[in-house]
Amino acid sequence: MAIDQAHEQANAVIKTDGGAIGITEDPSALRRWMVAGPEVSHLVAQYEAASEAKETSEHASHHEQTQRAQKVFLERVKNLSHVMTDMGNPFQEDSRDLLSLDTKDIAHASAAELIATHYEKGRARFQEFLKGMEGENVSKFYEPIKKNQIDFFRQEPVSADSSKEKIMKKDCQLFSKLFISCQNRECDLNEFFRHENHPFPAALSDGGKLHTCQKSQLAAILETLVKIPDMGPEADCIIIDGSALVNSLPPRTSKTFEDYAALDVLPTIQAYSTKYKRTDIVFDVYRPSSLKSETRSKRGRGVRRRVMSTSKVPSNWWNFLRDSDNKTEIFNFLADKITQMSATNIIIVTKEEDAASNHLISLAKMAPCSHEEADTRIFVHARQAVEEGCKSILIKANDTDVLVIAKSKGILFFHAFTGCDVVSAFCGRGKKTAWQTWDICDEASDVFSKLSQYPPTIDDADMKILENFVVMMYERSSTADGVDNARLDMFARKQRPYEAIPPTQAALLQHYSPAACRPAPPFLPTTWSVAPGSAGMLPCSMLPGFTSSLPALQ
Repeated sequence: MAIDQAHEQANAVIKTDGGAIGITEDPSALRRWMVAGPEVSHLVAQYEAASEAKETSEHASHHEQTQRAQKVFLERVKNLSHVMTDMGNPFQEDSRDLLSLDTKDIAHASAAELIATHYEKGRARFQEFLKGMEGENVSKFYEPIKKNQIDFFRQEPVSADSSKEKIMKKDCQLFSKLFISCQNRECDLNEFFRHENHPFPAALSDGGKLHTCQKSQLAAILETLVKIPDMGPEADCIIIDGSALVNSLPPRTSKTFEDYAALDVLPTIQAYSTKYKRTDIVFDVYRPSSLKSETRSKRGRGVRRRVMSTSKVPSNWWNFLRDSDNKTEIFNFLADKITQMSATNIIIVTKEEDAASNHLISLAKMAPCSHEEADTRIFVHARQAVEEGCKSILIKANDTDVLVIAKSKGILFFHAFTGCDVVSAFCGRGKKTAWQTWDICDEASDVFSKLSQYPPTIDDADMKILENFVVMMYERSSTADGVDNARLDMFARKQRPYEAIPPTQAALLQHYSPAACRPAPPFLPTTWSVAPGSAGMLPCSMLPGFTSSLPALQ
């Protein structure tokens, strides 16, 4: 038996159960330990002498008192100190945001407000527990307490409106029932089809929101009409869509936003600056009251993160760019870094409404600028570059809106009228269908060119041509005079479903206005057929309902 085991066997005779606590709290056990302790030590010494055990010559030390262990410990201390230095003093955070100290993720405002409800929720749960005890439910006392699981930094998924299809079916059924009632009561069918079923026209909205289309179809059509050169053209100035640039440059090996700017973005800008005499980077501006906010909300909501030099870059770059506040901060951060570049040629970058440059030049004609989208602000920079002597300009962007504005004056209204980011598209009728209709509707060309110059008013003759254009989009062979007559013909005689017929003339009239205003910057939301909503500006209608115009249906 080993010495330590023999010692423990001797101790077991003296001590009671409970270890050291059993000795100190039991006076009799403590006295036995005090009396027998010297005797136990004497017995151990006799055993060592009889077994001729030799003292070890090795120096007894802690297992971490080695050179390697001390080196690892020192590295860990340095790493911890470095992290604490990078994170900074949390008490110096002067914003009202609830954020994570390590990742700088910012909780959504609605989630941060839940902190103020913790006390009341805990109090309510305690009252429920007391009521359970008053009911003599003894087993409830031993049940585990359920947690109120709240993750402040969890990304809210985009909730798909599963009831949208059901609502559409109910609208179709209601419209069919009203149509039958109108026939039974001998109402005026022409008057009936001049009105929509609800304030949001089914042909021009997606459940009360803007109906979107694939704008890239128009770019593909325009590319087929020209020959794309194999090499890029020579130019004095290049203007870059900053939002597209950041989207195309996700972090590769960068750990922080400082690394991202130094390793990914600035080398790209430096390459452009070396090739061109002037380089302009134009970023978008994100405003809460923007007409495009509802379109952006469909892309989902990313995790909000504070952009600082030492903050970690997110693992999902495109999810990070879904949040408008994130894009505003990263754009401003990159703008500051770009203006600090040491380049021989001129570099100009926008920072919200203002602009900055790495050279001392006048920017009065470019800033402050009220343009929200880089689509149109790019051409403010192009005009200023021409005035400064640039003979040729290259625009680098991947947005159909930029292509339409840059290459043609006649299709500006066509592009807006058939659907863009802030004007609803026709349900089931995309850019390709509209372009094919234009090929057989020659009289629409002059109207599109005229309205692309955003005149103050629209003539009745032009409105009539646009109305016929819409009818032909829904049915090429239709001979109906106007959209209201086409609605009656398609629904009553040709058994078209409710969502597959054109909008009313009154709804189409409201659709004309924002489409005609679309090419003209700056855009004025107050003059459009939109209204404030939870996701920004939403489409609305002032059209009277069936009951107000057809008393027989009341």
